[in-house]
Amino acid sequence: MDNVSKEIRAKLKGFMKTDGWSTDYARSLTKDQWTGELDRRFFDDIRREITSLAVREPVRLALQQHSLEPFGDNEHSNWKIYNVSISEEISSLFVTAYFWQIAPPWQDIGVESILPGDDVPITVQAVLRIDNEGRVSSEVIDVSLDPDSLGPSEEWYTDDVILALQD
Repeated sequence: MDNVSKEIRAKLKGFMKTDGWSTDYARSLTKDQWTGELDRRFFDDIRREITSLAVREPVRLALQQHSLEPFGDNEHSNWKIYNVSISEEISSLFVTAYFWQIAPPWQDIGVESILPGDDVPITVQAVLRIDNEGRVSSEVIDVSLDPDSLGPSEEWYTDDVILALQD
């Protein structure tokens, strides 16, 4: 019986090393492996964090300053993760998320080249963090209302992108 439990413990330990998340494991990944791991393990958590950026400060404040309606809880967005940094117990993923709003047809929102009634692209630079327990959190770094920030659509999936969603 003892041999069986030792065998089970050894198998579980091996399983945890390959299936558990840690920064040590993260450091061992290639770019392609990062893409696979993020897609397989964290896609729903990442999507939820990115969607939540639209209703948090400073995004809400930027919308308010330009007389735009606040976003809802389930806002459409495109996003891409383009860099990973690992330090101690945190994996930091640098993300750009794009949300859209429509400028009020009766008012100039004060952004050059955006006319009343136009689509307004809101670009959010953020950091997603994955801790050693596999918990995902996020922080907004910058918000801009810049129609030129999107770039050409053919540049969306480039070699430097680790994981992206374009609806």
